[in-house]
Amino acid sequence: MNKTRLKAKDIITVTLLSLCNILIFSLGTFMYATPITIILTPVLYSLLQGTVFFVIGVKVRKRGAFFIYSLIQGVIAFYPPYILMFIISGLTAELLLYKNGYGNLKSVGISYVIQQALASIGSVIYPYTIALNKTLENMKEKELVSNIRVAGKMISSWGSLILFILVIVSGVIGAYIGSKVVKKHILEKEVQVQEKL
Repeated sequence: MNKTRLKAKDIITVTLLSLCNILIFSLGTFMYATPITIILTPVLYSLLQGTVFFVIGVKVRKRGAFFIYSLIQGVIAFYPPYILMFIISGLTAELLLYKNGYGNLKSVGISYVIQQALASIGSVIYPYTIALNKTLENMKEKELVSNIRVAGKMISSWGSLILFILVIVSGVIGAYIGSKVVKKHILEKEVQVQEKL
């Protein structure tokens, strides 16, 4: 029997953990109150979502787990550039973990930073710079349109590069927090259980 194949309980675990990050994502809608907070939204998500990502990496050490997670994250947003960036990041995570071993915390951390960087491109940088006019056409609320227009102007040119760097730094911090939480609350307990046996 192949231990690296996903089973139904693994898919359920990944789905439920994905929903935790979707909850964080939906609670972040208040970030659309001002132009600067719109821009900082992916920085906040990069900081907060790392723990869930690491829990998946440690609890479901099987091929396809991060692809499923990434697919769920992308599809929930229902925006093609965002979906594409998450699919690319999911495939990248799977490749890194296939090469370095499922459960390898360094590969999970690198995968997380890559995912958050690509997500920022799909969620803020692309729609608020390259496709700003198309994004504004789909908005109905005037105050939100005004905030997005100002945010788009703020990140055009060098602002998008600064945002991208901030997301990477925040992703590294989120990965550090996630790895510490996983080491303390999951991996230490696994070692204690094995020592008792």
